[in-house]
Amino acid sequence: MKRDLKWLIFGLSIAAFLAAVFALLIYFLMNLVKGEAYELSLAAVSEHAAVQTLIGEPIEPGLLVLGNVNIRGPGGNAELQYDVAGPKGEATVYAYAIRDAGEWQLTRVIVDVDGARERLDVVAPNDSL
Repeated sequence: MKRDLKWLIFGLSIAAFLAAVFALLIYFLMNLVKGEAYELSLAAVSEHAAVQTLIGEPIEPGLLVLGNVNIRGPGGNAELQYDVAGPKGEATVYAYAIRDAGEWQLTRVIVDVDGARERLDVVAPNDSL
């Protein structure tokens, strides 16, 4: 009986360790895309008057950020998708950015507010030129 209890405790310890390693790996991978392009897009969304009107303030980002961030020397690009929420509703953000000479610039940021008829262009392609 004592021997079975030791194996049970050992097995549970290994399972808990593996779960913790998996959680840290997921956390690390999710934070890789939360870089400067993400911060710039979140600031643009949070400061946009129409977004503030539709979902309210304060605007809080969701936990999960999906997409790609590619950095090649001083250049690169980012394509991100994440959720934001406010007291009045929720929305999905689609952000596109390029990195040139080490600096990120948003090329397009679209906010798709739940229940709204059309998407909001927070940063339109012509705005970034």
